Amino acid sequence: MPLGEAGCTATAVLQGGTVAGLVVGGLFGDRLRQLAPPARFWLVAAGLLLCAPAVHAVGNSATLAATKIAATTFGVGCGLAVANFFPSALEVVPQSAHATAVGILNLLGGLVSGFGSQAGALKKSVSFASMTTLAGGLCVVAAGLLVLGTRRWFAADAARAAEGRDL
Repeated sequence: MPLGEAGCTATAVLQGGTVAGLVVGGLFGDRLRQLAPPARFWLVAAGLLLCAPAVHAVGNSATLAATKIAATTFGVGCGLAVANFFPSALEVVPQSAHATAVGILNLLGGLVSGFGSQAGALKKSVSFASMTTLAGGLCVVAAGLLVLGTRRWFAADAARAAEGRDL
């Protein structure tokens, strides 16, 4: 496949999945929040868990078709997580600090993405397949920590936020 076609294909399948995940994730987050207050946190964790095998498969698939399915699945998981990331954080932050919380989350996102560019330095000693497997494992760890943290602190933090008290 020519390089230009490969780039367009990779972009289309990943972004198509992401758009679907964003729309469905936003709708699910808003609806499920009415049934269970921590639902948005669970959806972020679900998105991460969906991303985990998908990112592994992106780097370890033997066929283009399998890679496309994996990239689409990764996009859906990423969209599901992203659609609920900021809203979930605002569930546990007093309204008076919402802008600060969003600013900090954006700052952290920028800092973490900067480390991603450094991963290229690893490719001399670590294969792409191994890096994607590691990334999948990190998604599982992050989802697990999110679930544990939500179970442990959500109720108290959400109550403080609703009352407008500082955390």
